[in-house]
Order: sequence, then structure tokens, then C-alpha cells
Amino acid sequence: MRLPGTILFLEAIAKGATTYGEIASKSGAPTESLSKYLRVLEEMEFIARITPIIGNGRARYTIADRFLVPLRAEA
Repeated sequence: MRLPGTILFLEAIAKGATTYGEIASKSGAPTESLSKYLRVLEEMEFIARITPIIGNGRARYTIADRFLVPLRAEA
């Protein structure tokens, strides 16, 4: 996984992008690589994927690592 792409995705989430489409749009990254990056960031516990318990709403992403939370404050 390349670091520049990772930073773009984390920055987009920290600045309020929570859905797949918003993250793709704010990061400017091609959507075909986004799912791989999000999956790896989730496995590394940098981000969390939140899905609705009831219904089939879309998943949302948020910063999960407490050391990355200051990124949100700068957004």
C-alpha cells in the first residue's frame, strides 16, 4: 500500500467524508483502488466501517485510531 494514497484517504475521512463516494470525491483517487485501501486501513484499525444494524443502509467510515483523532481537529 502506498503512503500518499493512504494519507489522502485518511485526510478525506478526517475532513468529514464518511461514505465511499464522498471519500473518493474528496481524495481525488480512482474508485477502483479505494476499496482495497479502505479494507487495509480498516484491518490496521486506522479507520472503522460502521454499518446499520437494521435495514440495508450504506456503510460509513470514521477515524478509529485515537492517535489520528487530532487530524479531525485540523479539518
